[in-house]
Amino acid sequence: TAPYQYSINGTTFQSNPSFTGLGEGTYTVQVKDAKGCINSLTPVTLKVNVTITATITPSNPSSCTVSDGSITITNPAGGTAPYQYSIGGAFQTSNVFSNLAENSYAITIRDANGCTQGFNATLVAPNSISAVSLLGSDESSCGAKDGMLTATVTGGTAPYQYFIDGVANPAGINNNEFSGLAPGTYTIKVVTADGCSFTTSETIIAACCLQATIASQSNPGCVGNDGSIVISATAGNGTVQYSINNGASFQASASFTGLSAGTYTIVVKDNVCQKTIGSVTLTAVPLTATVTGNDPSGCSATNGSIVITNVTGGTAP
Repeated sequence: TAPYQYSINGTTFQSNPSFTGLGEGTYTVQVKDAKGCINSLTPVTLKVNVTITATITPSNPSSCTVSDGSITITNPAGGTAPYQYSIGGAFQTSNVFSNLAENSYAITIRDANGCTQGFNATLVAPNSISAVSLLGSDESSCGAKDGMLTATVTGGTAPYQYFIDGVANPAGINNNEFSGLAPGTYTIKVVTADGCSFTTSETIIAACCLQATIASQSNPGCVGNDGSIVISATAGNGTVQYSINNGASFQASASFTGLSAGTYTIVVKDNVCQKTIGSVTLTAVPLTATVTGNDPSGCSATNGSIVITNVTGGTAP
């Protein structure tokens, strides 16, 4: 019912449906009628659409061991001057960052209204390593500890020296190969003749040591769900978990009870691998018995009998 009043973000209701002087943010709008009924409308988000542009000019350092690189920012536009600049620290009015080592830098430009825009620049020394690729060979069998890593270097000045977890590999023809490695993650560092370095890492995956068998199984009764399956497993790596529904779900216990007739696919897993052991079929045990009839002694006699023996199956008593 008219007249209506309006509010944003819980402010006092007003008759004017226009709200001005607003900054960025999300505003909750409410409308109230003459009877005091209030309706909250869909929130409105206001955003400043300012795109700051600029020219980023990197100057690479003369060597990987020298911090004489620079980044120069020119022609800023799109925002409101004056502009300030940052490469990860405090903002400055100077558009030049000097004494920089080779690295990747995140540049931020901020205008007079506080609007910001991000840029990226990478400084690369002419004698630096551009890439080190690691070819890994995982452990071949349980407990073998025969993993291998081979490093291939791109760029930089030979000869190279190779380190694994901080330990230098002995110099030689194949000193870029690391063998006899146990499962785990290794950090490889390559140092050039100029002292430039590059660090990367690779993981040697453990072989599956998990072994499991069906320890026992018990069929359910003819109409029951009292069957069971027990699994026996040896873990090579971590705690074993068990499944009888083909890995759809696992549990910590190796014993499954309360099972009805059916076929169950057994799967076990540890921290490294998962194995399907096979299928187990539980069959309901039928209730059987031997019935013996003894005829009466005469046509009017009542001394006949029926005897039930050899009852098997089902659940006693």
